[in-house]
Amino acid sequence: MRLSKKQAADLAAHKKALHSDRELLETVFDVFWYRLEQAAKEVNAIIALHSANVRKASAFVTEVAADLRDAYDEKSERWQETEAGQAALEMVEAWENVDLDEIEPVQVLLPDRPVWNESLNLPEESDQ
Repeated sequence: MRLSKKQAADLAAHKKALHSDRELLETVFDVFWYRLEQAAKEVNAIIALHSANVRKASAFVTEVAADLRDAYDEKSERWQETEAGQAALEMVEAWENVDLDEIEPVQVLLPDRPVWNESLNLPEESDQ
């Protein structure tokens, strides 16, 4: 048995189309992965900058909170019980309770590369 000339030509055309598709898809996927990795690097660079600023701001807040606490503690108990003292205590506690969170770096989990099964390695004729 044998494929007709038209069937053999159609098979060859399908093989060629699938092969071209695979090459195009591989190129597009390469660009996609590259752009995704680059975007993650850019985001992580900004996150690193933000984290550094968070650490600086946290150190500042801690220092100011300690200064405010010291100033408050130096006041008399009588003053601390006044309206002004209670307002000052609220301010001190607000500074002491600041919790600035750093942002975790972005982790891009790339999917496995697709396996292209374009194989149309089919026999065009039998041995007999």
